[in-house]
Amino acid sequence: MTLFEQGYDFEKFMHLNDGEYVDKAEEFLQLSSDALTEELKSALNSITAAKVLVFAEVWCPDCVINVAALETLAKHNPAISYRILPRDGFEDALKSLTPDGSTRIPTFISMDADDSPKGYFLEKPKAVKKVEEGDDQVKRIVVKRDYRNGKYLLDALEELMEIL
Repeated sequence: MTLFEQGYDFEKFMHLNDGEYVDKAEEFLQLSSDALTEELKSALNSITAAKVLVFAEVWCPDCVINVAALETLAKHNPAISYRILPRDGFEDALKSLTPDGSTRIPTFISMDADDSPKGYFLEKPKAVKKVEEGDDQVKRIVVKRDYRNGKYLLDALEELMEIL
């Protein structure tokens, strides 16, 4: 059985840990759907096939935010298929598939027809990472709060589209 076949869908992801994170996941699903622009919807409709393997844990805020964004894209275009695996128990597979050998989550790996990696989205949108790497502590706190409140979902949606 391939890694992809071992994975599970968004519904199961949301209900892990006795459904403790269902409300948060549903909130980010709605925010992701609201963030979809007409331009993104148009680009999304042009995708004829996409396959993504996701490594994520439901207790991780970054995972819930960004997996909900991918679910939103997949809901709008059924040609996008994806499966989620936990990091725990799959660390070696994750290391072997990421460009830097890391085990950061969430990790989204788009795959070609031969199941070879062709694109990556790691952890969070680049705009958030850029600020987090900076020296301005106040700006870092504000961006992190905004990100955790869904204000960077459009960035996540666009970057996920880039790997599809």
